[in-house]
Amino acid sequence: MCRTYCIAILILHAVKIDNDLSGTDSTIGYDTALNTIMEAVDKLRDTATSHERLFFMEVMGNTAGYLALNGALASGAEAAIIPEMETETDQLKSLIDNGFRKSKNSAIVLVAENPATGGAMGLAERVKREFPQYDARVTILGHL
Repeated sequence: MCRTYCIAILILHAVKIDNDLSGTDSTIGYDTALNTIMEAVDKLRDTATSHERLFFMEVMGNTAGYLALNGALASGAEAAIIPEMETETDQLKSLIDNGFRKSKNSAIVLVAENPATGGAMGLAERVKREFPQYDARVTILGHL
């Protein structure tokens, strides 16, 4: 009976989205979440390109931006805004401008949910207010 109970605990921890389980490279939940982000960015990129828009995509990660950062690296997003690094609007503008200078007419920025910045909605409002030349939109993956 102890073996069944111990195995059940290990399985529950292995499917968590946080990639902080010792003894593993990645958890099943983290891998699934990362693949979901990559698929969503691939689908969103077509819309962003055809309409020449800036998209903020909010992903899970309230206190840790590991998922947003790796999602941006894997999907080719122009930037990742994570709680571990404070991002000012001017820094964000320079990152987006670098993306547009590479002959891109759109940009995708992954944002880890963060109450301090207001998440993707708060950042998009700031960009619309301070840089009206960008048509900024928001997609929130949430618990998809």
